[in-house]
Amino acid sequence: MCHLNQNTVSSVTHLILCSNPQNKGRFIFNSKVTYACDDGYRLTGHPERVCQANRQWSNGDPPVCHILTCDPPPIILHGQYRGSVGSIFEVGHKVEYVCDEGYELTGDAVWTCLKYGKWDKSSHPRCSLVQCQEPPLDENHLSYELTTSTALVCLEEGGWNGTAPMCVPAECEEPPSPDHGSVNVTDTSLGSLVKYSCEEGYELEGESVRQCVAGRKWSDVPPVCRPISCGDPGDIDNGSAEGDSFLYLEVLRYECSSGFVLKGGDTRTCKADGNWDAEKPWCEPISCGSPVVPSDVIVTGKEYTFNKHVELRCKSGLLLQGPSVSVCQADGTWSHGSPECRSAHCGRPESIPNGRILGSDFGYSREVWYECEEGYILSGGEPKRMCRGDGLWGEGPAPHCDIIACDPPQDISHGYLNGSSFHYDDVVEYVCFDGYEVFGDPVLRCSAQGHWVGTVPECRPCLCTPPVLKYGVVLGGDHACGNRVFFLCDEGYKVLGPAAATCEKGGVWSPGVPVCGRGRCVAAPPAVPHAVLQGASTTVPDTVTYRCRPGYQMKGSYPHVTCGREGRWGEVRISCEPVSCGEPTAEPHAQVVGEMFTFGSQIQYRCDEGYELTSQSDSLTCQYDGTWSKHIIKCRPAPCPLPDLTPVGGAVTFSCPPGFLLQGPGLAECLVRLF
Repeated sequence: MCHLNQNTVSSVTHLILCSNPQNKGRFIFNSKVTYACDDGYRLTGHPERVCQANRQWSNGDPPVCHILTCDPPPIILHGQYRGSVGSIFEVGHKVEYVCDEGYELTGDAVWTCLKYGKWDKSSHPRCSLVQCQEPPLDENHLSYELTTSTALVCLEEGGWNGTAPMCVPAECEEPPSPDHGSVNVTDTSLGSLVKYSCEEGYELEGESVRQCVAGRKWSDVPPVCRPISCGDPGDIDNGSAEGDSFLYLEVLRYECSSGFVLKGGDTRTCKADGNWDAEKPWCEPISCGSPVVPSDVIVTGKEYTFNKHVELRCKSGLLLQGPSVSVCQADGTWSHGSPECRSAHCGRPESIPNGRILGSDFGYSREVWYECEEGYILSGGEPKRMCRGDGLWGEGPAPHCDIIACDPPQDISHGYLNGSSFHYDDVVEYVCFDGYEVFGDPVLRCSAQGHWVGTVPECRPCLCTPPVLKYGVVLGGDHACGNRVFFLCDEGYKVLGPAAATCEKGGVWSPGVPVCGRGRCVAAPPAVPHAVLQGASTTVPDTVTYRCRPGYQMKGSYPHVTCGREGRWGEVRISCEPVSCGEPTAEPHAQVVGEMFTFGSQIQYRCDEGYELTSQSDSLTCQYDGTWSKHIIKCRPAPCPLPDLTPVGGAVTFSCPPGFLLQGPGLAECLVRLF
């Protein structure tokens, strides 16, 4: 089944020969052969081979021819093909399609596998249901109906299983009339028509004509008569309509809101033509008429209907008593009541802190003046104000009282200023650095004239008198505050008292100067609270002297103690009691808290109820010189807050607690923009 085509090359001296691939003769070097298969077969392998120098053919083994086959034929519904042997369909093989019982074939029944491996048909056959011819029917079927409900079946061979039934004349029952309507019936036979209609005010919903059809039934659904709708006419402005149905013969009732009156009919009825029987009414606002007021009350405004308002005022110099606006009410009356005009009165003008008002007549065109308390100066606004015709004080805002200030005080050498506020009645104090003492009054006070009262002190070095030790020496040559000295007695003498002392403010050696004793007393002199030793007496032997510390004063007339013959110190006949500053000065509207008035004690001031502290400090300290510290204590009336919300025309009353007298009006009325 394979064929060879050979090609040769020019001869050479020694030709290399290959054997014939099919054992038929010999081929020279470079000869080429081509393989081909017969019809119905397919080549597998390389189709060409060449004679090589090694006397072998190229491409290995020769190709092989295999028989061609077709793909399995297509599957059809309600049928199958016959003539297959297994699943191989070789060239020339035939198959035949057949249909299942009750089906007939449409298309080519026999398919053949061609030499190219393709079937000779491309369109698939089909199996369709076997059909019978239309059975015979009596020509007189219109207006008739079957005598029986006989059914005919189409058999497999294409015939029917029986004969056609008989038709007899058909007729429908007479249909009922709809509610609020009627039906016009002239005939009830098959194919006849009936017509429906409705009463006045109703309209037909559905088909108006129905036909008697096969089965002795009327076509379509029976129509119904629905009442005609006039539609929702909507509410009226400032009024409403009562009623939720807008159908034929339904009634709507109209009414107006409070303050309005109805114009037109109060009811409307839906008519048969779908329209309401009357014009839509409307609501007009009630009129209150021209306001009736006294002749001296001026009315501004020309609209006198519900919810409109007019303004009321008085002539210049008169003040309206009553509301300044009147509103027309729903009952046709004005809201103003009985207004009247009285002579304008501005009331006591608002007070100013740290100041007072001069003048007691607060009527129309009267004037008042403002002045400040001591230590304050008037600024801002006008010092004089006049009562206007509208009952308000004119000339702009009220002035205010600013506290007088002093220039910053002079600095001092070796010290600093304690105090940062330099206003009226403020006090500043000069303090010296360590090692210095104040000479002069350390306190200055700011006066009402803006000057400091007092003389600027000096800070001088703090020195103690050099101590004298009889029968001994003092070691240490510096006698300034803070310096320390040591005491050493001569040979045969003993230090009785402190062995060292420090110079403190006030020129005092602390804890004191001892004595050098020999013989009788061997113990130190007795200690006295708040006192220091001053050493031996210059006139009486074996005697020491005491001195009270600053801030304390001596009680007793003999500040000496002598060492007796029995070797004991005598009895101390003095004591050092704290200096008293006396009862502090009473301050207006304040109470003193504290009962100790001696050196180092501190008392506090507490403002009375209704007053508040305005000074920098609320306490004083008793000083070593028997005076209280120079701070100023001041309490002033605490302001009364007005209510947060008071309607225009409303009033508030003021009163004082028992023991106090009210200054100014006891009633304040809320006007537009102010009290």
